[in-house]
Amino acid sequence: MAFTPPPVMDTDGCPHEGDGETLLADTRMALCRCGASESKPLCDGGHTEMGFEAG
Repeated sequence: MAFTPPPVMDTDGCPHEGDGETLLADTRMALCRCGASESKPLCDGGHTEMGFEAG
């Protein structure tokens, strides 16, 4: 059975395989509040085109 090194975290908190390959670069997401997103319930930035401002 081959040895698999455990994932390590870099200084930015991103996990990497033992060989240095990035596992997750960015895990942030936001819910759509304006109704313009084409990927509801997630925000796809459509609010910028319609001028939506949170109030």
